[in-house]
Amino acid sequence: MRVETRQGEFGMFAIPVEISDSERFRASGAREQGKFKCGKGDAMRRALILALGLLVASLAPAAASETSDDPFADWANGDHCETFEATGYEVCSVFLDYWHTYGGLEIFGYPITDAFEEDGMMVQYFQRARLEHQPGVWPERFDVLQGLLGAELTAGIRDQAPFQPADEAIGDCAYFAATGHNVCDQFLERWQMSGGLPVFGYPISEAFEDEDGMLVQYFQRQRMEYQPSVWPERHDVLLGLLGSETLAADVPEPEPEPQPELTVVAGDLVHPRGILATDAGLYIAEAGSGGDGPCITLATGDEGCLGMSGAITLLDDAGQNRIAEGIASLVEETGEGIGVHDIAVDDEGNIYAVVGMGAPPAARAELGDDGAMLATVIHVDDEGNAHIVADLAEHEEVENPDGTELDTNPYGIAWDGDVETVAVLETRMVEPPPFIEAPVIPMESVPTNVAVGPDGNYYVSELTGFPFPVGGANIHQITPDGDVSVYAEGFTNLGDLTFDADGNLWVVEILAGGLLNADPEDPSTLASRIVKIDSDGNQTEYMFQGMAFATGIQVGADGEIYVVNLAVTPNAHVLRIDLP
Repeated sequence: MRVETRQGEFGMFAIPVEISDSERFRASGAREQGKFKCGKGDAMRRALILALGLLVASLAPAAASETSDDPFADWANGDHCETFEATGYEVCSVFLDYWHTYGGLEIFGYPITDAFEEDGMMVQYFQRARLEHQPGVWPERFDVLQGLLGAELTAGIRDQAPFQPADEAIGDCAYFAATGHNVCDQFLERWQMSGGLPVFGYPISEAFEDEDGMLVQYFQRQRMEYQPSVWPERHDVLLGLLGSETLAADVPEPEPEPQPELTVVAGDLVHPRGILATDAGLYIAEAGSGGDGPCITLATGDEGCLGMSGAITLLDDAGQNRIAEGIASLVEETGEGIGVHDIAVDDEGNIYAVVGMGAPPAARAELGDDGAMLATVIHVDDEGNAHIVADLAEHEEVENPDGTELDTNPYGIAWDGDVETVAVLETRMVEPPPFIEAPVIPMESVPTNVAVGPDGNYYVSELTGFPFPVGGANIHQITPDGDVSVYAEGFTNLGDLTFDADGNLWVVEILAGGLLNADPEDPSTLASRIVKIDSDGNQTEYMFQGMAFATGIQVGADGEIYVVNLAVTPNAHVLRIDLP
């Protein structure tokens, strides 16, 4: 039996292991970040993560049933306006706030209509864009979205060569798998400097010369035009007057595409982590918020204080109810909880959970009897009482599977059967970030969770250790005999993974843009991403406004997706996503 139970500086790390004498689980733990774990840099990164957690607390989308059907809802509350003499129109309320905050004249141009109702929605046209007021969709952007004018204007020419998807990335270009197109050179630089996905949307063509001989590229919301020497500080790239063209061309609007429906189905959760969809309902692991009990020094160097605030919640036809409470939990100085991290249910409906700790095994004794449940696997009986069935801290102390300093923090668990060691994932050498002078540095795998596939193999997601490179996370396939191979690669900061009834593998990226690229002043850098991988290896990605710091994912019997959203914030909740 072999267990990796290492607490890294960002928590939430996993490796597969079997842990019971009578049943077999696949459990996951965490590993440290080697020589890059200690020092001032760590403290700064911890502070950054806390800042991000506090910032994204405002991102939670409203449940679909709570969104107003009145396009003028809340409009009367915004009485501030500005008149633009160049065109004679005024811009008011949230449209004015959005115009000034996210680009102004350069991105949107002057207003060319007043605000008015169009298809039951409040809109206003500008020279380069159409702003749409959609209450409850994106609060941190004033509930304003930009219309897909690029897509609408090119609806009749999508059969032309520039709009055909490319098979792969070209050179140093950025390749967007969602639409199959590259963005290169000056257009890529402009895309990155002027707002990225929220402003432009995905590319829907390759760059090409239009009928006037100008190099252009269409995006869902914009058209970029390369005009040398016109605006060097903007890479000589101007944005097309799509708003003006839309009104003048009288282009018939295409039928609106079906949109996914996002609904908050469970709230008032205390640091939720993993979830599990079963016939009985949706189980939610709540790590808790520690308490004011005795404290120990965690592997991160922070202090963790004990409280019995961990819990397991069940969401079923009867509603949302905690079926087990009073489970040991630690709270870090950042406010983040460590405790019940994941849940498994066997074939007879028995409930098990893995409880983390993030500290050397010997430290547990300092917490007294209440701390004995940390770094264990527990069974929850019908009365909601928790019983220890496997002591992972003791195993770490006795066996020390990886031969390094002792530390245990189990994170994920999957039900399977007998007891035996499966595998330990290897450290890789990668390029360092700019602030480290070295040709390469070691990067630990830092796996986050494990799922049993339809083929009986185990599939393990990884966050990766420092420096958390974008695209550096893999999904590993591990056979019951312990043979390890890379099943899929190119991911960033993976959290959870799960299989649906059709054998598709779903994974969630906690921060799609990478931990080191997160900017507290730019919520778009905090976004999470969902990726579906079919049995042929084809990938489909999904990103939703308001989805950030997502840690858990499950797929229900009817194909609905459940995601633990904003997991490190006071507004943590579970989203249900119904795809069209």
